[in-house]
Amino acid sequence: MRHPGILHSTEELGFVKEQISAGKQPGKNAFVRMQSSTLASLSYTPKPFQIVECGSYNNPNQGCNEFNDDAASAYTHSLIWALTGKQEHADKARSIITS
Repeated sequence: MRHPGILHSTEELGFVKEQISAGKQPGKNAFVRMQSSTLASLSYTPKPFQIVECGSYNNPNQGCNEFNDDAASAYTHSLIWALTGKQEHADKARSIITS
C-alpha cells in the first residue's frame, strides 16, 4: 500500500535521476526548467499567513496564492534534493514548511 501523500516512489525518482544523468529528453529539459524556476531559488521567501482562506474561485482569497506558491516551492526543492542530493534544497524545503 502506498501513502496517499507521497507522489513519487523511490523507483520513479531513480528512473528520472538516470534519465537526467544520461541527458535523455524530455527529462533533462524539464529538470533544467524546474531548476531555473523562481520556486527553485534558494533565496525564495515564503509568505505564511496565520489564517488561509480560499473560497470558491479564490473568492475570498486570504493567503491562498501565497500558500500555493509556498507549497509548490517546498515540493520543487524536495524534488531537486531527491534528484541531486544537494542538502541545501532539503534544508530550504524544510524551512519553507516550518515557516
